[in-house]
Amino acid sequence: MHSFSAQQRTACCGRASTSGRGLAPRPSHCSRVLRTVCAAAPALEHLGSPATRRAFLSVGVNGDDLIRATRMEPKLLTYAPERVHAIVGLLLDLGLTGSDLGRVLLRYPQAFQLPLETHAQPVVDFLREDMRLEPADVRALVTRFPFILGMNVKGQLRPQLAYLSSLGVPAESMPELVLSRPLVLGPGIETVITFLRRNGVARNQMHRLLRSYPLDYRVHFKNFSAAAPGSSSSGGRTRGLDSL
Repeated sequence: MHSFSAQQRTACCGRASTSGRGLAPRPSHCSRVLRTVCAAAPALEHLGSPATRRAFLSVGVNGDDLIRATRMEPKLLTYAPERVHAIVGLLLDLGLTGSDLGRVLLRYPQAFQLPLETHAQPVVDFLREDMRLEPADVRALVTRFPFILGMNVKGQLRPQLAYLSSLGVPAESMPELVLSRPLVLGPGIETVITFLRRNGVARNQMHRLLRSYPLDYRVHFKNFSAAAPGSSSSGGRTRGLDSL
């Protein structure tokens, strides 16, 4: 896990973190980080915990991104600094940059309140060990689809992987599929697959469809239930799609 000294924290953040944990920018961009902190300070100084603010700004997260994220998630800067530091440290260990962290913030700010040991770290271990993703691929997936950090490995990710295998996705093709269509790991895929099967797509063709067609697995099909065969809309057509 990344860490830095009290002296470094003082140089980049104005004073040392009382939590004893923090992430240091490289000396080569320390001045740029200081500019980011100073520029964002007036707009953020009245929001949340100073330690939580510094946890983001001191690693190069853009101040504007942090402000936008707090509008999306007003509780963001009240998150426990210890949890924020732990998640930021994990993401830096994966190779994410300050701008990558900004993308994660804007897509899934709640990631930074996740318990490291019971949520985020097991997900990273799953991507490395179960899916055998390369480090660069883990970084790319987490940056693009940070919601995965909040998913349960035993209750969601492993069953979803087994479900994809049951659709005919070869094990060697699984990393490519997940990297190109990360939403296949989400819960919506079963509804979409059931809908497609009821409209004549053979089960043994599903894996080709999953890889070649950019389906949105988060959609809701109005008047359709994956659990009730007679409940799809008349004529087999979707009467409406509502994204989450």
